[in-house]
Amino acid sequence: MLSNIFLTLLFHSSDSIEFGNKIIFKPVIDELNFLQNISIEIETPVFNGTLYFDLGVILGDNLGFHSIIGFFETFSSNFPCRICNIRKEMLRVPMKMNLSLEQLMSIIFI
Repeated sequence: MLSNIFLTLLFHSSDSIEFGNKIIFKPVIDELNFLQNISIEIETPVFNGTLYFDLGVILGDNLGFHSIIGFFETFSSNFPCRICNIRKEMLRVPMKMNLSLEQLMSIIFI
């Protein structure tokens, strides 16, 4: 059962246009990498130990998510992905990918 949820990053869309996703998301990426590699020691009444972190989900609306992952910010494009030029129809075919955070970020910010 989910008991907590935290806002990680909030920015104005014009900042993304002016500075780009790489600059906007750098503090979050740096913090996630730190938490994944270093961990945190926690001492509470219910838990004492080391807490390790890993990225579980990136969530956004369609337009925002398309911008984050490098897709064209239109929903009528036949080739929505700027990187691989895959056809829209092929995006509906299930695929399995196992990427680390660094691999994912290198794809997003090419």
